[in-house]
Amino acid sequence: MLESINVHKLVLSLLQNTKVLHNRDIFKYHLFLPIFMKYFILIIFLTSLLLLSGCAGKNDALAEHLTKEGVLMYGAFWCSACAQQKAILGKSFKKVNYVECSTPDGQAQTPICIQEEISSYPTWQFADGTKVTGVFTTQQLAEKSGFKG
Repeated sequence: MLESINVHKLVLSLLQNTKVLHNRDIFKYHLFLPIFMKYFILIIFLTSLLLLSGCAGKNDALAEHLTKEGVLMYGAFWCSACAQQKAILGKSFKKVNYVECSTPDGQAQTPICIQEEISSYPTWQFADGTKVTGVFTTQQLAEKSGFKG
């Protein structure tokens, strides 16, 4: 509570020094300060979240290599093993070539996955055309794709 009072005094003095407030207006703006501070803190919090979300993932180099080599991951939004694979790659997964095999209702496969004969998820297709099904560690993906990072 003491910190809140000090912050209010600081903001009031800043507003007075910038001639936004005159002595007769202090009471009116003093009531406004708690609302102002809540929005100010919210803006700071949201800004920090945006900055942090733009940070690189720790597996970016691997993910970029997989993409450059033409590696694809076939999966489905409802697949728990696919979610596990995405979690292993973390933020870097957004850089991987991903093919969604499920229709939006989750009841059928998309034409590309039928054509590629994808029968289980996740399925990784490597540059040489080989397909391997399962959840892999980053080390296993690096080995299978020839990544030397």
